[in-house]
Amino acid sequence: MTQGLGGIAEQVSIDASAGIEYFIVVDGYSGSNGPFDLSISETTATGCQLVDPVYGVDMSADDTQAGNAGTTVSYEVAITNTGNVASFALTVNNNSWNTTGVPAAPAIAAGETVTFTVNVEVPANATQFESDEVILHATSIGDGSATKHDELNHHGFSTNHYHQSH
Repeated sequence: MTQGLGGIAEQVSIDASAGIEYFIVVDGYSGSNGPFDLSISETTATGCQLVDPVYGVDMSADDTQAGNAGTTVSYEVAITNTGNVASFALTVNNNSWNTTGVPAAPAIAAGETVTFTVNVEVPANATQFESDEVILHATSIGDGSATKHDELNHHGFSTNHYHQSH
C-alpha cells in the first residue's frame, strides 16, 4: 500500500487456477480531494498454461449377495474419477427398501478411486418374488452429461430367503 497525492494506492495479486471464475469488486470514494482514478490490469505468468476441465466417472459394485428377510445386505461400491476435476454428486433412486451408506458428494481427486458400502435392509416380511431395485447415480457437478449408474437388484424367495444380484 502506498500513499500519495492525498490518497492510498494498493496492488493486489491473485493466484488464479484453471476452471475457477474470479470476480473483483473495487470500492472507493473521492472524499474532499475530488475524483479518483481506478484501474485494473491482468497479467499472465510466463509459461503458465491453463488446462481445460475434463469430467468423467466410472463405477462398479459387487455382483451378488444373499441374505434372509429381516437382515441387512451390503454392496461394496467403487467410484473412479476418470477426469481431471474433483466434483461428483451421488444419488439413490427407485428404492423402496431402506438404503443407507451413500455419501452425498465424495471428493475424488483425478485418477483416484473411492470405495464405500451401500446397505440395503431386507424387510422382515419379504415374500416370494418380492423385489426392489436401487439405482445409484454418480454425476459430475461440473458437467451433468458425465454420469454413470449402477443397478442393485433384490429378489425374495418363498422361504423368506433374500437374494440380491447386480
